[in-house]
Amino acid sequence: MATPDLGEKIVNPTARARFDSCPPIPRLLLVCMSLLLAATTLEKMQSVPGKVWINIGLGILIFVVAIILIRKAAEMNKVLLSVIIFVVFSVVGFNWVYSRNEPKFMTPFIEPLAKFFPTAGKQAEKEKRVLPQ
Repeated sequence: MATPDLGEKIVNPTARARFDSCPPIPRLLLVCMSLLLAATTLEKMQSVPGKVWINIGLGILIFVVAIILIRKAAEMNKVLLSVIIFVVFSVVGFNWVYSRNEPKFMTPFIEPLAKFFPTAGKQAEKEKRVLPQ
């Protein structure tokens, strides 16, 4: 094993600070600018309505609950899990077909199904034909 020459300097690149190559004055300017930008960011965050923060908090809570449910579902019997998923997607899908309140990106998939399954619009037309006013 070769030993390093005592005359050469061993440098650990991870031991250097981030701004070591900067002269002291620009380093101070960088610190002041970052503090200034942080202050303006905090001011902008204070002007955001409280409802947005509530929505963000609810989103994080839903994400955590979803992770917990997914972990519990991974331990379940796969057949039972498949049946539960099928029932949930069927109920949501038929509700979308009947009420036609699906998200916009799902309309190309729901439109052909709406021709075969009953919808609220078709039911209203049938009732008008059966009971003339």
